[in-house]
Amino acid sequence: MNNLKVELNDEQLTTVLHTALLQAVSDKGKEVLLESVVKHLTTVRDGYGNRRTSPLQDALNLAADQFATQHFRALLANDERIVAVVKDLYEQAYQKLLDEKVKEQVSNAMTSTLIKALTGGGY
Repeated sequence: MNNLKVELNDEQLTTVLHTALLQAVSDKGKEVLLESVVKHLTTVRDGYGNRRTSPLQDALNLAADQFATQHFRALLANDERIVAVVKDLYEQAYQKLLDEKVKEQVSNAMTSTLIKALTGGGY
């Protein structure tokens, strides 16, 4: 007697499961499933966690962020003028942090916020 051994990687297993599930579900079931998926992807929830965007909007925002990050990295890698501007902005911000007046303002604001948070005064 021969033993049949089938090995599938994760991608192949996922494909087989998707195909089997779609073949097992009736046309009406597919319609209900599709309506449910579309509703989920486009529904803005305002429950626990106060989500103010839909999962579809979240995905679009993530894709836009990733594109912008890649584009900016490419600019930094290929354009010395932009690198110089970014370095200058960092230097300006660092110099502001060294300024005693700014340090005191930041310290006071942080202390005030912490006191409000700890005493229930809200922030």
